[in-house]
Amino acid sequence: MKMSVDKVLEIAKTITTLRIRLPNGSVYTETLFTTPQQETIKPLLEALDQDKNKAG
Repeated sequence: MKMSVDKVLEIAKTITTLRIRLPNGSVYTETLFTTPQQETIKPLLEALDQDKNKAG
């Protein structure tokens, strides 16, 4: 995947993440990747999410 940082950021701005608070107080989160370009950067975002979970 050879993309400029600017291109990745441009694509990332179009990704939608839903956060739904459930009756038990927990939060359900789902990120929607709806275009081929979004699918291309999905591994990058998943890696960032894994790093975030390790740190938190």
